[in-house]
Amino acid sequence: MPGDCFAPIHFPEGRSQSGKLPGDIHVSRDGFEFWFPITSGFIVSVCITGMLWLWKFISKFF
Repeated sequence: MPGDCFAPIHFPEGRSQSGKLPGDIHVSRDGFEFWFPITSGFIVSVCITGMLWLWKFISKFF
């Protein structure tokens, strides 16, 4: 199903689960909350790079 790639957006709690992988930094103090999604950003970067590489590779044949 095409909508499956957007599954992390549709959780019943209404909150996205991105940024909660091992390696992501979360600091919570009184009146302050800081998220730094290192692992999530790395995974997104690898996926985008792979798609662009695949696009370039396939476009050589057309």
